Amino acid sequence: MLAALGPGGKITGSKGALRSVLNAPLGTGRLAVVALGLLCFAVWRALQALADADHLGREPKALARRAAYAGSAVIYAALSVTAVRVMIGLGTVRDQPLYLNGCLVGSCSSTRRENRHG
Repeated sequence: MLAALGPGGKITGSKGALRSVLNAPLGTGRLAVVALGLLCFAVWRALQALADADHLGREPKALARRAAYAGSAVIYAALSVTAVRVMIGLGTVRDQPLYLNGCLVGSCSSTRRENRHG
């Protein structure tokens, strides 16, 4: 829950929360675990919906619950994809720079090169 709060306690949304995990120590590994967990849960929800893994049956109430499981599967799969996109640098959050290992992406390598030559 704290990952959803950005600098100054501002709410950042799911991408901001995932970016906070990425910027933390061991962030890439943690984010990979989060993405895998979300994907596994999406698969489980899909099985609940499509294969009736909970043996709910075909009554209208059961079908409504299974439809909700299908919707949940789509949402968790989308969150998993978002986590992977943030992890590989494709997910952007407007007005929030991406830091990797304490360096602003795109500026650290140039700073290091200047320090070596200067």
